[in-house]
Amino acid sequence: MKILKYIGQLQTFKINQFYWFSKNKTQDDAWLYTDFHYFYVDEDEDINDIYTQQYKLKDTISSWSGWLEHSDNFDCMSNFNYFVDIKSTAYEIPITWSVSTKELWKDMNANQFKEWFHTN
Repeated sequence: MKILKYIGQLQTFKINQFYWFSKNKTQDDAWLYTDFHYFYVDEDEDINDIYTQQYKLKDTISSWSGWLEHSDNFDCMSNFNYFVDIKSTAYEIPITWSVSTKELWKDMNANQFKEWFHTN
């Protein structure tokens, strides 16, 4: 059975914290949700396969757009060179909100939207 899924990237990384007048640095673990999109797919299909058919998992943190949520220790004003060991994986957030047809039309793959529209 096909269902609507909200899939994007979970990026985990370390933030280098430098101190004034010292060469010492520490690394804090941080995370970021980004690039989420709606998909109308089989409920048992692998989310990594679903996402990577249309989008590429990024190993860089870029721009401020598309961030859904991030850890408290992540400062969006930081220099992006301070982020190391960036790992991206596909991640699904269960849909617990009402999604408008207009929102799906703008975000979904055209064939998936057409199939979703005619079956719901």
